[in-house]
Amino acid sequence: MIKLTGRILIAVVLALTPYLAEAVSVQTIAESKTMYLGESITVTLLVNGDEAPSKPNLGNVEDFYTRFASGESIVTEDQRSCAFQYLFVPKRVGELVIPPIGVKADGQKVYSETVKITVLPPEETDRIRLATTLSKTKCFVGEPITLTTTWYVDFQNEVIKAVDLRLPLMRDPRFDVHDPSQPVDDSMSIGLPVSGSRVMAVRGKGVIGGQEFTTISFKKVVVPLKAGRIEIPQATLICATIQAGTRNKRAWNQYPSYFDNDFFDKDLAAKHKKHFTMAQAIELEVVDLPNEGRPVSFSGLVLDSCEISTSVETPTVSLGAPFTLTVKVSAGEYIENIEVPPLSTLPDFDDAFEIPSDRAAGRITDGAKVFTQTLRTKSIDVKAVPPVKLDYFNPVRGTFEVAQSQAIPLTVKESHVVSGADLVESPADDSNLMRNAIGAVLLLLMFLLGSGATLLFVRKREGNIDPAILRTKGAYPAFKKGIDELQKRGPDETADAYDIIEKTLRGYWAQRLQIPPGAFTYTDVANRLATLGVAKETLSNLRGVFDACHAQRFGGGTSANANLLADLVVAEKTIGAIENALERS
Repeated sequence: MIKLTGRILIAVVLALTPYLAEAVSVQTIAESKTMYLGESITVTLLVNGDEAPSKPNLGNVEDFYTRFASGESIVTEDQRSCAFQYLFVPKRVGELVIPPIGVKADGQKVYSETVKITVLPPEETDRIRLATTLSKTKCFVGEPITLTTTWYVDFQNEVIKAVDLRLPLMRDPRFDVHDPSQPVDDSMSIGLPVSGSRVMAVRGKGVIGGQEFTTISFKKVVVPLKAGRIEIPQATLICATIQAGTRNKRAWNQYPSYFDNDFFDKDLAAKHKKHFTMAQAIELEVVDLPNEGRPVSFSGLVLDSCEISTSVETPTVSLGAPFTLTVKVSAGEYIENIEVPPLSTLPDFDDAFEIPSDRAAGRITDGAKVFTQTLRTKSIDVKAVPPVKLDYFNPVRGTFEVAQSQAIPLTVKESHVVSGADLVESPADDSNLMRNAIGAVLLLLMFLLGSGATLLFVRKREGNIDPAILRTKGAYPAFKKGIDELQKRGPDETADAYDIIEKTLRGYWAQRLQIPPGAFTYTDVANRLATLGVAKETLSNLRGVFDACHAQRFGGGTSANANLLADLVVAEKTIGAIENALERS
């Protein structure tokens, strides 16, 4: 099966365009007219006669799942054009249709021609299976449950490559999806491409119908957002197998936990076999939370249990001096989506303390989620740090409950300022002169040290930044350095550019948001940024950065450096906007 990349096809069409009429038009360019079920192809919509048309409406495309990959304006002396690239995934086997797609260009509505794509079934085999299960088939809105996906494999002498496992639920707007807080056993882990992202899966053994398989499984915590009976689309997996060589070739199951394995390799030898499998559909019944007894401050948190404890560095503080309150929330298996409300909204906190608006993101430690917040006492009359309260719904008991910490006794002391009156005048003999001289020097030193401390304190107050946040300030410079180095590369040095962009982003999230640098998804990052006040437009641009990286790695043939410079600019501007938003929050 011969494939031409979308970029090559665009180049061919543009080369012929000057000889065509100047009329506005749109063309659908598919990189291949034949494909296997489960594969993705790049489809380009090329608009001629307008470099800034409206975004195409793909609402009438019924035979394919579609996802936007990139857009690019093309302006030459002879032509004005714009290319929109999408990833298309077929829904079934057979002759499928990409219908006429409408675009508004140069003030008029134009449509592309119909394009037919032949979708072939991969080789059927009982040597691979796919299964998805939920920890519950009935739950409440907002209740976290576990989705487990297991791939059963029985290939002994073949190398598995070009794995494409698609889990539609990961991009389903009816759910929030998180990685579990429990770490994966690294000795049994392996990287796995799932729906354009990377996850850490665990190897094991399993039996189906008396046949023994090696298993590769991973879990996701899913939180339903709407009530109703939901049919979760089937997960699908397509892969290729190649007969293993005899020279220094490791078996597929010997790869370590990082992602440098053949599962991600799209380059296939001439002799290979395609295999496809599909999990059974799952149905989930989601029930609305009751209105009776719902607290005014209830934020939607659903947990089987919840305990809160708080601590401070010292029970004695100086008036106005910063100190750190640590809040620890323990809630059993599901703690990923727990957030403590801003302390300024809790009773007794706002009256007694100055509370910065900036707060470090919660981190998961030893099975609990830990938050830190800087506080400053407003009055010497403050006697305690009040209890921290968190409303939640208990699905086991069917009731709304409150988790509350204990108050922490606090002693507030006046700040002591040394003045000249603290130095007692004495008769002017030699010993007293010496003591007075020493006292004057000490006074000067204390004044200088006090001025420096005051300056630091004032700067700290002006910034109003949590100490934990200060430790993240190196994240953006490190990201900027990585992007700058990529921009300096020559055209022949960009093969791994998108991998480096993704790695640089992973390091940025790890430092800035305390997100583990291993497996993460756009949803994980976007949910965290949204709570910190990052605008929807910025999050949309960030989605484009994620999609650009994934499109190059999993998009089926687009050249690695086709849009690199433009994508680097977008990535840099997007992270810059996120930095500005975080600084303002």
